[in-house]
Amino acid sequence: MDKTTTLKSLEAILEAHKHQMQKIKTAIYNSEIEDLEIFSKTECKLARWLHTKDGFMRDILGSLFFDNIDKIHTRWHSEYTVIYEILINKDEKKGLFSKILQRPSISAMELDKVKLYYSGLETTTKMLLKALESAQRRLGALPESMFVK
Repeated sequence: MDKTTTLKSLEAILEAHKHQMQKIKTAIYNSEIEDLEIFSKTECKLARWLHTKDGFMRDILGSLFFDNIDKIHTRWHSEYTVIYEILINKDEKKGLFSKILQRPSISAMELDKVKLYYSGLETTTKMLLKALESAQRRLGALPESMFVK
């Protein structure tokens, strides 16, 4: 992967995580669960990008930097899964009438719990985005010759 492709891929990954956060926020505050999906860390574009080509990203970013991103990313998916499960389970608990009217059946306590988890996910997201933006700067500063073509 050349430098330009690597940086473009990273930019797309940043935007994908921002977009996912917006979908979660919409599901929580507007009760719209469209396009909210569960996916494991290994299915995520970031994990596929990090773990390509026999450790290429670990080598080019450095082990400590790489491990930090990977750890935060694992935490992000863990926190996301908790929120997803609560939101999706609320949909499964709907009665026929609620499903037809598309009204949520989440209790106030469940909603408060989701908002609390979302607050934690926001913090983790900020940490992840900061680490990825640092990776962008780090990769941008490297010479083209460091990248595989």
